[in-house]
Amino acid sequence: MAVELFMGILWAAFAVALYAISRYYYARFKMRKLVGPPPLPIIGNLHQLGEDNPAFLRIMLKWSEDYRDAGYFVMFVGWTPYVMIFNPRDMETMLCDSRFDTRSFHYDFFRSWLNDGLLLSQGEKWLTRRKLLTPSFHFAMLKKFNVVFNDHARTFTEKLCSWADGREVDLATPMSLCTLDVAFETILGTNARTQLGHQKSYVEAIDAIGNILTMRSKYPWYQYEEIFKRTPLGRKWAECVSIAHRKSRQGHDTTATATSFALYLLARHTDVQVKVQEELDRVFKNNRERPVTTDDIQQLDYLNCVIKECQRMLTTIPYIGRRMDVPVRACGTTLPKGTSVYLGLFFLHRDPAQFPDPLRFDPDRFLPENSKDRHKFSFLPFAAGNRNCIGQKYAVLEQKTIIATVLRKLSLTSSQSIDEMGLAAAMVLRASNGIKVKIHLREE
Repeated sequence: MAVELFMGILWAAFAVALYAISRYYYARFKMRKLVGPPPLPIIGNLHQLGEDNPAFLRIMLKWSEDYRDAGYFVMFVGWTPYVMIFNPRDMETMLCDSRFDTRSFHYDFFRSWLNDGLLLSQGEKWLTRRKLLTPSFHFAMLKKFNVVFNDHARTFTEKLCSWADGREVDLATPMSLCTLDVAFETILGTNARTQLGHQKSYVEAIDAIGNILTMRSKYPWYQYEEIFKRTPLGRKWAECVSIAHRKSRQGHDTTATATSFALYLLARHTDVQVKVQEELDRVFKNNRERPVTTDDIQQLDYLNCVIKECQRMLTTIPYIGRRMDVPVRACGTTLPKGTSVYLGLFFLHRDPAQFPDPLRFDPDRFLPENSKDRHKFSFLPFAAGNRNCIGQKYAVLEQKTIIATVLRKLSLTSSQSIDEMGLAAAMVLRASNGIKVKIHLREE
């Protein structure tokens, strides 16, 4: 009996190994015309992807620079190839053709958290829901949210004022609570007042969910649901999803991240911050108390350039995934049906051909005279095409309201470098080590 059991296990291991080897070499054959970091048999590039999310983003950045001339690279996670694209020509191909709208299989990992909503639905179901939701984000409707944006921006600013004593503050959690309050009131009609309470567990749960999703994408054995849910990571996922469900399924995290990064970059570049404050003082006639109106926002031309440059340097959604349901001509060849493609927005925005000296913070890049000759698909903070971000106007209006409220009363400084933040690519771009600033009251 023992011998038979041993032989059964041996044959099963042999069959699995044979399957893995055949899948790997078949995938290598299909991707033979594409460039990328050399993989090893069976494990592919898994050994190079780092132990944590910051290390994963660092290697993605390195490969995007190594293959900048090609505008893409192919990597193997186990025997599965993924094509990462970061050139505007192929971005346009992928985003403007509805045949390429199908989300990659990694989005299925969200399903137990977000169910079959706008992000995850496909085809007619998605189209119907998009049409139903679109009127909610028309400008006339957004003007009605203006009071809510101002109320919670004022609460956030008052909290920052209480910390204006020279201490170093992490913006991430208070900003997340601010945008969560906005989401509750504008979408659910409820003033949750999370900024006035203690909701740290919710923010930590959302952070953990993003990290776990990256781990599932990176390690093949976590991609099988029956295996994943029996692991410690799977149990942690269930716990965090339960916490998130008790609050809300509504998205607010991208705006929180984008606004935190914008305030951080202004804290690092005080010369730019002073220009923003001068524009605010001019538009608001030195009134630091009155609410921000949509008319005010339309006059803040320099702040608009600043926010775009912040979105370029620290892109909130690092990449989006697509599955090719038909063959597609891209990357100088034909990608076969079934290929998983990732559109690397974070890497696209660092293309020196479109943005010279891309690591330099320069809002003047987005002045009209400096933008007119740039490829229209070289800057995509909200993606593009049919499945672009439905809430982009909502997000930008909220972001400008918060920044305008904060910087009329306060100035910010920071000694933390971008490298010290420990950037990590989860659902949204994260600062693993926090977003650290010092807060100072402006002189009257």
